[in-house]
Amino acid sequence: MSDKTNNVSTAIIIAGILISVILLLPFDKLDIVHVGNENLNVNVSSEIITLDEYNSAIHLGNAYFVKNWTDLTGAETVVNFVFYTDDVYAHATWDLSGEAEFIFDLYEGAIITNNGTKIIAQNHNREFTNNNSVVAYANPTISDDGTLVYSSVVGSGKDAFLSRSIGGEFIGNKSTWYLFRITKVATGTHWLDYEFNWAEEI
Repeated sequence: MSDKTNNVSTAIIIAGILISVILLLPFDKLDIVHVGNENLNVNVSSEIITLDEYNSAIHLGNAYFVKNWTDLTGAETVVNFVFYTDDVYAHATWDLSGEAEFIFDLYEGAIITNNGTKIIAQNHNREFTNNNSVVAYANPTISDDGTLVYSSVVGSGKDAFLSRSIGGEFIGNKSTWYLFRITKVATGTHWLDYEFNWAEEI
């Protein structure tokens, strides 16, 4: 077999290998393969779109939210929200804001003797039903606050009350009550805006 025939056969084999590699490559790459005295240039450009864990949960219908606001009147007015995680891990974030001075405390392992008023959680993905395992309640009866794990105080004016989750998501334990307590320090009537988000992991 002549050298020319050998070169053509080799080129065909290499081309087949390169096509297989192209189909498997998940990133941008540029290869120059030498075949005999000729250069076979292969330019591979592909893009993979990825979702972080929370956005993936949204797409799968496993992420929920509670969002509302209320007016509070008088100093030392307290609003309690409790969440029970049931048999899932709750990957949670929150965003609380108000126009006066508030104190926000988060307790883990609270003991609840009466759940209070159930808050309807909404699925982030509207193609799915509200089949959440984590349940939320307002104004429960509490016999023990549990362990304080987070506390913040923010003033009024340019520092109007604003509290967000601790540098990202907070992952709650399974089968645990979490107590979110907001105490308005200032006198008068001021609004409180609250948003809780969570994704559920079995």
